[in-house]
Amino acid sequence: MLGMRGVPSLAESVQVYRNIQLLEYADSRLILHAISTGESLGMIRQARENGLNLGTTVPAWNLVFTDDAVKTYDTRFKLMPPLRSESDRHDLREALKHHILDAIVSQHVPLEDDQKEVEFPYAAFGATGLETTFALCRSHLVPDILTLDDLLVKLSHGPRRILGLPAIAVEEGAVAELTVFQPDVFWTFTIAGQASKGRNNPLDGQQLQGRVYGVIGNQHATRSPSLH
Repeated sequence: MLGMRGVPSLAESVQVYRNIQLLEYADSRLILHAISTGESLGMIRQARENGLNLGTTVPAWNLVFTDDAVKTYDTRFKLMPPLRSESDRHDLREALKHHILDAIVSQHVPLEDDQKEVEFPYAAFGATGLETTFALCRSHLVPDILTLDDLLVKLSHGPRRILGLPAIAVEEGAVAELTVFQPDVFWTFTIAGQASKGRNNPLDGQQLQGRVYGVIGNQHATRSPSLH
């Protein structure tokens, strides 16, 4: 419609079908990363019912935006997987709610300015997302699609579970892996105020709800820290 080569849903669903068949044949385990189409979800649901060891992720971008975002040829919305139809977004949200999709991912792809500031067909795929994923999901998915607790599971425990990593325990003597956040504060995201050197984030100037203030990673503690 826009006069450019597309990336149809078939490009994903054919690979999902192939990989599920290989998974069943090999009796192994598989993570289907960055699902974006409704067609894929039916196959995933059936594979789960057949008892296959299958994990799934979905990009935050595809849960919030649709392909309407590229009608202005804004290269910041040129993503991989691409933004899909409103029907796909609806199906992804329902699958997330019913735990067919295990984890939400940022698809963080920082790029140089000259990779985005070109005509749409020549622009690179990707957007930065680490600093905005929680706020984007908090703003658009809670409480209609997920509770806040469910969102936190999809962003933390879900990825660890499908990767076979142990669950994080918040207790004395454990290694601290904590994120400090405020779920209800409103703030405006700006490219100038971000930490990433990649400027390719389509949320520049948008007001969001929920903000992350810091991460405590791989730290041993003998007593509970005080946060001020």
